[in-house]
Amino acid sequence: MQDFNAFSQVCVPAGTAFQLENTGNQLLRFLQTTAPNVLPANPTPLPQSQEPALVCPWPGDKGLPRNERQRSGVLAFQPNFECDYHSHDRAEEVFFFSEGEGDVTVEGQVFRAKPGDAVVTPADAKHKFKTYDKNLGMWLMVAPNLVPSHTFYQQLVDGTWERLPPRV
Repeated sequence: MQDFNAFSQVCVPAGTAFQLENTGNQLLRFLQTTAPNVLPANPTPLPQSQEPALVCPWPGDKGLPRNERQRSGVLAFQPNFECDYHSHDRAEEVFFFSEGEGDVTVEGQVFRAKPGDAVVTPADAKHKFKTYDKNLGMWLMVAPNLVPSHTFYQQLVDGTWERLPPRV
């Protein structure tokens, strides 16, 4: 059994039985995601451990799962920040928001994100974030984890978007 509190990420290897038990007095909320079973042509072997691992207590560290199946971790955007419009080629991205509020734009549609919300961006969907007067904290997962990871876009004068060369 592994205890954790606050905002945490647990990586459970495929085929491993697990159970969540709330031993505290607050509501337990969790977001479960799965990485795809289809791997690239030459995947890196996964670790042999079959034990679930607490890998990222909030506010996060650098020891995050990263392999061909997925990459994930905890991220916080500073107040009054807006990231570039980008996408992940052939990869979905899942966000679970833990603090602050901000706008998530997916293919031109704007969602107001707040703690407890989850947003899924389909593979190849352009998306970006905009924060306001507080940090926007989130857990995210991209699956599969392909390289290059990010494709950015530049808005043209006619309002359309030009795809720039992919980059890591």
